[in-house]
Amino acid sequence: MKKTCNKCSSELIKGYIKGLQGELGVSKKSSGIFIGLNYSEVSPYICTNCGFIEYYLEGNELEKFKNEK
Repeated sequence: MKKTCNKCSSELIKGYIKGLQGELGVSKKSSGIFIGLNYSEVSPYICTNCGFIEYYLEGNELEKFKNEK
């Protein structure tokens, strides 16, 4: 599904996060310094016009987040 920028309506392209493990995750619970075992991986999308970045939970990651206790 094509994603468009909420700021300028240009196309968003999927990017990747470079870091320690190469991914970024979210959880409903605070985990302090260390990320716990239960987190949902987010995918960054970057605007090709203005550089705005949006993060999405894709595929089963959204369901995983919804079902987190």
